[in-house]
Amino acid sequence: MASIDDFPKEHVDAVRGYWDNQSNYEEKPKFIELLTKLNLARATSRYSVDFTPEGQRIHAVLIKQLSDWEKDYYTIAPLMNYVEKFMDDRDNPDACAEVLKFGLAFRGANGRVYLNMRGRRLESGIMIGRR
Repeated sequence: MASIDDFPKEHVDAVRGYWDNQSNYEEKPKFIELLTKLNLARATSRYSVDFTPEGQRIHAVLIKQLSDWEKDYYTIAPLMNYVEKFMDDRDNPDACAEVLKFGLAFRGANGRVYLNMRGRRLESGIMIGRR
C-alpha cells in the first residue's frame, strides 16, 4: 500500500479538503476547482467530482489512514471527549473552539459550527456507544 508521503502535499491536502468538507457547501466548490486544476478529478457538477486514478489512490490512502487513526485509542480518546462535549451543547463556544482547533469541524457561512467527515465518524462511534 502506498504511503501518504508518496504523494505531493498539495495533492493530499486537496483530496482531504474535498472529503472533509462534504457538507460545507461554501468550501466544497473551491476544493473541486483545486482538484480539477491539479488533474486529480473532473467536476461532474458544482458539488461532485469523478476522481482520476491518481486522485483515487490518494483517497484510498487517506481512508486507510483514517481507519488506522480510528483504531488508535490514545489518539482518538481525547478527540471523542471534545466531540461528545460539542454534541451535548453545540452552542457552547468552548466546545466549538475545541472541535475547530483539532480539525474535526468547520464554521459555515451562517456562523454555526458543523462536524466534518472525521468529526462525524467520531460522532457516529459515540452514538453507537451510547445505545
